[in-house]
Amino acid sequence: MALTSLNLSDCDKITDVGVLAVSGMPALTSLDLSFNEEITDAVQAVSDMPALKSLSLCSSTEITDVGVQAVSGMPALTYLQLNLLDKLTDVGVQAVSGMTALTSLDLSDCEKITDVGVQAVSGMTALTSLQLNLLDKLTDVGRDELVCSSAAVKCARATPRTSCPRVFGRSSSTRL
Repeated sequence: MALTSLNLSDCDKITDVGVLAVSGMPALTSLDLSFNEEITDAVQAVSDMPALKSLSLCSSTEITDVGVQAVSGMPALTYLQLNLLDKLTDVGVQAVSGMTALTSLDLSDCEKITDVGVQAVSGMTALTSLQLNLLDKLTDVGRDELVCSSAAVKCARATPRTSCPRVFGRSSSTRL
């Protein structure tokens, strides 16, 4: 029986070489590469894994829009965790917005994502969970786009008002 789930999160010695090796495991349906600061856009190699449904890249800080764009071409992916990717911008998010099977997306604490990226994902009709915590560049414009498309996104959550001051002000803890 083949391995279907692999968690390599927080393995300090995992590099792009390890990602390339893992990409040769076609039966994997779940892969967690979170908190691996040595992994770069070589994460593109996993985009050829046909069975992969769940991918976590949380805090793999060297991954850029290039790697995310490659991952966005994975038709079976339903769960994608991209939070804490310091180099992810609206360009990468716009690529992700074309993932029609994606039901869960985490973009929390990606400091370069703006209203443009949030507007792009607001049209993802299969999403049932969207995490947008600590998006400091999210404003009322991006929030309003989410609210207007709330039929598509059944669970959109932003952090308390204190974490998104340009959207909510600083005193209340109301969530989207």
